[in-house]
Amino acid sequence: MGAGNYTYRKEWRNQGKGSFLTHSSALRLLVHPLFNGDSNQSKENPALSFKELTIEYDQESILIKGKIETIIPTLAMIAYNDKENKGQRGYMVNNNYDATSWTSVISPKNEFKIRIMDLRDGNHQIRLTSVHPNGATTTKRMHYSREDGVFDFSKAQQEIKNILAK
Repeated sequence: MGAGNYTYRKEWRNQGKGSFLTHSSALRLLVHPLFNGDSNQSKENPALSFKELTIEYDQESILIKGKIETIIPTLAMIAYNDKENKGQRGYMVNNNYDATSWTSVISPKNEFKIRIMDLRDGNHQIRLTSVHPNGATTTKRMHYSREDGVFDFSKAQQEIKNILAK
C-alpha cells in the first residue's frame, strides 16, 4: 500500500511515474473471487506443505528457494520483506504498508526461487505467501537480521526446520 501512497500523483507534479500496482498486489487481485468472477473452491484449504526450503545471502540479495506440495495448485509465491518498526509493536504494523515484496511463479515441478533485493540493516521478517487460484493464501514467517552488511539467518534456519517438520 505504501508504494501507491508514496507515489500518488507524482506524474501530475512531474516528479515521477506516479502510482502503480506491485506484482504482489496484482497477483492477490488476480485470484480474488470478486475480481476473477469464480467462487468455486473459495472456501477450500490448499493444504500446502514445504518439501524443501532454503534461505541464503547471494550476490547482494537474499535468495529463497523451495519446493511445495498442495491440493489446490499454487500460482505464485510472494515474499514480503518487512523491517521491524521499533516502538510500533514490531512487524506488519500497517499490514505490509512499508514492506517490500518480491514474487516468483511456481515451476511445473512445484519449485520456486525468490531473490530479495534492496536490503537494509536491522531486524526483518519475511512473510512467504503462496497464492492459489481459488483466492486462498498460506503464509510462513522467517526472521533475520543484518548489521553493518553482515547477515544473521540463525532464527530463519530454525523457523525453516519447523516449517519443514510439519
